Amino acid sequence: MTRVEEYDSIEDVETHDEDLVIICEREMLFGTPVDELVAAIREEIIGDQLTLEQHPEGIDRLDQHGWLVQHSLWLIHCEQLIGDEGNRRLDFYLSTKSIPKNTEILVCIEDGSEEKRAQLEKEYGSRIRVVTGKRLLVAKASSYLNTANPIKGRAGKEYILAWNNAVCTLLDEFGEANYG
Repeated sequence: MTRVEEYDSIEDVETHDEDLVIICEREMLFGTPVDELVAAIREEIIGDQLTLEQHPEGIDRLDQHGWLVQHSLWLIHCEQLIGDEGNRRLDFYLSTKSIPKNTEILVCIEDGSEEKRAQLEKEYGSRIRVVTGKRLLVAKASSYLNTANPIKGRAGKEYILAWNNAVCTLLDEFGEANYG
């Protein structure tokens, strides 16, 4: 992954590489291997102007803001946010303006607990999207990717431009420490 470069105009957005960071210690979610979930999401992407690269090492790189902020789609297991096991750095990212607002953050609750959902939504509000099953996960992720897709014309390109340039601003403001 190379550093995101700022777009000068909407005409610069022809194709786009999306990056999915997986922040989870599990190899399976909703009874399905994470690789299969990502493959199912890829199958739902419209056209050929958008690619999706997965980064399963997210849990090990939470201290690398410059790297993490360049991922537009996050997949987090709820255990990373709830209780004593919750990750404070991850909590910081979700509670501050240290990541672009257009970053899509999907939080998986495998047991469908309404109590966990309520706690997460109270804590993070509209910053996250709670998913409670494989079909919902694939639908939410692919919907996001197809919104931020150059094939959607001007609207898709504007979405990408806004997210991309917000990342560049954050990298400039926070510095690129721990980018690698």
